[in-house]
This record gives sequence, C-alpha cells and structure tokens, in this order.
Amino acid sequence: MKNAIRTLLKSISSLLVNVTVTTGIGRYFLDQILSSVMSRTCSVRHQGLDLTFAIPNIVNYVRINTFSTKEPETLEWIDGILKGSVVWDIGANVGLYSCYAAKAREYEVFAFEPSAFNLELLTRNVF
Repeated sequence: MKNAIRTLLKSISSLLVNVTVTTGIGRYFLDQILSSVMSRTCSVRHQGLDLTFAIPNIVNYVRINTFSTKEPETLEWIDGILKGSVVWDIGANVGLYSCYAAKAREYEVFAFEPSAFNLELLTRNVF
C-alpha cells in the first residue's frame, strides 16, 4: 500500500511538473513563484551596520539570523585587517562575510564561489 501511494504521488508530481513547464500558463505561474521566492530578503544589524541578504530558503534565513554568532572569529579577523586592504574570499558561499568586509571595512573584495547555486545568491547579495 505504501509503495502504491508513493508511486501515485510521483506520477501526480511528474504530471504537474510537465504541465507547468510545457504550457504558457504553467510557465507564468512558475515564474511568479520563483520571482517571489528569489526576491525575499532579510536584514541583519552588526556593530551598527545594516546588511540585507537574499533568503530564498530556510538555510539562508538561518545563516542571516546567526550572522553575528556563528563565526565570531571570522568577523573579528575581518575587523582586524587594515581598512582599504584587498581581500580574496575563496569559497565565498553566498557572500555574507564578503559583503560585510566590503561594506564595513571598505576592503576591495574578490569573492570566488564554484557552486552555481551559491554564486547566484552571492551575486544577489553583492548587488
């Protein structure tokens, strides 16, 4: 019974996806959903500085809400570098610390991220 329900749900999901991507109305609704999800933002205040980041999912929401507490040593290290320095952030993820370094410390930041999924969010956050 459990396998039959699972198979039925997979079939329904597959049908919905096919209708969504192959019809004009389906693509319209998909675009609206993606636009809504990708335009959500959340702001964080750290040492008097406001930073706003994209939060398309719960993972990014948690990252923003733990910005000041998750890696305090990273923030302390960034704050210790001379203002106006050049910083390379290798494996920048979605750019939380790159954005902080650029905005708070006036660093010239080069952020590198190999993941295409994270790169899109990095670009949104930099913007």
